Amino acid sequence: MSKDYLQKQGQFYQALGTVEAVFLPGDSPARGELVMQGQHFTAWVRGVMLKHLCPGEAQRLRVYPRFHKAESQWSFTIIALDNDQQSTPGEFLLKGNWLLVHQTPLLQVRQTRKGGKPFYLPLEWSEAPEPDAHFWMLQCHFMAGKMVVAQAAGPYPPPAQEQTPRSEALPAPVLSPRLAKSPVDSLSQTTSPPSIAAIKAMATPAKVEVTCKFSEVPQHRTVPEGVEFYLAQGERILTVTLKAKQFNKLLNHNYADWVAAVSGQLGAATTTGFELSNASLQVFERQSKPGQAAEVPATVKEAATAQAKPTSITPATERPPRQKPLRDVQLR
Repeated sequence: MSKDYLQKQGQFYQALGTVEAVFLPGDSPARGELVMQGQHFTAWVRGVMLKHLCPGEAQRLRVYPRFHKAESQWSFTIIALDNDQQSTPGEFLLKGNWLLVHQTPLLQVRQTRKGGKPFYLPLEWSEAPEPDAHFWMLQCHFMAGKMVVAQAAGPYPPPAQEQTPRSEALPAPVLSPRLAKSPVDSLSQTTSPPSIAAIKAMATPAKVEVTCKFSEVPQHRTVPEGVEFYLAQGERILTVTLKAKQFNKLLNHNYADWVAAVSGQLGAATTTGFELSNASLQVFERQSKPGQAAEVPATVKEAATAQAKPTSITPATERPPRQKPLRDVQLR
C-alpha cells in the first residue's frame, strides 16, 4: 500500500484490517479469542460470521481494531473472511484525527452511525507530526501487540461530522498554536465520496431479495429454461424466467380482478437492468371496494346461476299428535 494509494482513498473515518489468526470460542458464541503472533486477543464475532468460522484453524479475517486503555490490551471484531486475499495479514488502514488526549497522542476514529462514540487508538509513529487534530490516512502494521505506522497521507481538515456528545468523558483535543493560525477553518468541510475499494471494504454481506407486482399478463417467449418475460419500472428492466407450470398460473386462474407477485434474488446485471434468479410466482384475487361488485367470469356466473335456481319443495305431511300408549290393566 503506497502513499499514492492512500491519497486516493476517500476522506472518511475508518479502522479496518486483515489478520491471519486462529479463533478459539469462548463462553458465548459471539465472544472468543484470536491467537496470532503468539499472543491471545479478545475477539467479538458478528452474528453472520458465526457459521463461516472454523475454530482451531488459521483463517484470514477482516477485523475492526479496538484498544482498551484500562487493560492496555487490543481486541478485534471479526466482520468477514478475506477470501480474495488482496490484503497482507497484519495490514490495517486507519483514518482519523491525530490529537492529544490526557497529554497522550492518539488517533481518534469517529463512528458514522447515529449515537456512536469515537474511539481512540495508540500508534507507534516514528517522526510523528504534532497532534493538532488534523485528519490523517495511515497504513499500519500490527506487530508484537503494537500498531506501527508504515505510510501516512495528510494532514487534511477533519471531515464534516456531527459533534461529539457532551456526555463523553474525554476532554476536548488540545490544538497547537500552528493550527490556530492556519487557514484550515476557511477550507470546505465537505467529505469526498469513498472510492470503489473503500466501498467494497465497508460493504456488509447481505441477501438481496426483490418482489415485483403486476396485474396483466406480460408478453412472453419460450426459452429452454421455461418462459421468459420482462418487467419494467422506468428505464430499469427486470428479466424473469419461470417454469411453464409456474407461468400457467397467470393464464388458468378464475379471478376477475387480480394481482401477481414474482419474487426472487438479485441476479446478474444485463444491458437493460438485471436478472431475477430463483424466481417464484403467486397470483392473488384483488378484493373489491365496498359498494362495488366485481365482474365474475362466465364460468363462475354459470355455476352461481345454477345454484340460485329455485327448487320445488313439497311440504311435509302433518303428523297426528302422538298418543300415549295404553297400559294393560289387569282386572282382579
